Amino acid sequence: MIILMDKPWLLILVGPPGSGKTHFAERFSQQHGFLHINSDQVRMKYFVDPTFTPEERIKVYAKMNDLISEALRKGKNVIFDGNLITNDDREEALNLFDPLGQVLFVYLDTPKEIALERAVTRKLTDDKLYKPMPMERVKKMHERFESLDTSRLPGLVVSSEIFETLEKSILNRIDLSS
Repeated sequence: MIILMDKPWLLILVGPPGSGKTHFAERFSQQHGFLHINSDQVRMKYFVDPTFTPEERIKVYAKMNDLISEALRKGKNVIFDGNLITNDDREEALNLFDPLGQVLFVYLDTPKEIALERAVTRKLTDDKLYKPMPMERVKKMHERFESLDTSRLPGLVVSSEIFETLEKSILNRIDLSS
């Protein structure tokens, strides 16, 4: 099913740490002109020494919501790259953004062992934005993570292993022609 574009698109990437959300978002946004809004980038901009507390998370996601809402109001397509761990979190995002844009959740289905390994071994980037995550924090997030409930939320579940397959699955659901 293709949905015609009368409002901008918001792709909300869903997956635990190490599932490939950021890698996919960077590539897809460059190729298709989407604005990539990443929770790690927002966190680093507003917190010099992030602590990943619940209070900090609330502030980071409030800022992300503001940035996404502003972009959608301006007619820009957006990729939300963060950790909405539960379906309740995702439903809250849907309720917030649905009036502004067409929302599609994309669950990057990555084997747990691969995602855990990626998260704890990722290389430190020059800007220190991406660094290995402590295994304890990664495991805790994986334990709390809920698979995408597509009976409740508009979305698709796809393997994150091959970019072209993931990209094609998304492009088959959305129309970027207008």
